[in-house]
Amino acid sequence: MPIRAARVTVDQTVDLVASARDASSHLITNRNATNSVYLGGSNVTDTTGYELKAGESREVYLSGEDQLYAICAAGLSAVLHILKS
Repeated sequence: MPIRAARVTVDQTVDLVASARDASSHLITNRNATNSVYLGGSNVTDTTGYELKAGESREVYLSGEDQLYAICAAGLSAVLHILKS
């Protein structure tokens, strides 16, 4: 499977940032200098999600119909860089 790259702008609206049709690994990097991004399911909020702080990266393994969503706190935004392999 080829490696694919994407950039996703996340704001205060829940955004789908990664999904898997097959088992796959995603490297999610928050390239923003100051704003955190919160990761989780389709109901993620900035209080319930996993906090990916500015400058941090995390590897996420998705399989089957898994989907990963993201949101920022009200009035903020950030760009996620995503590598899928």
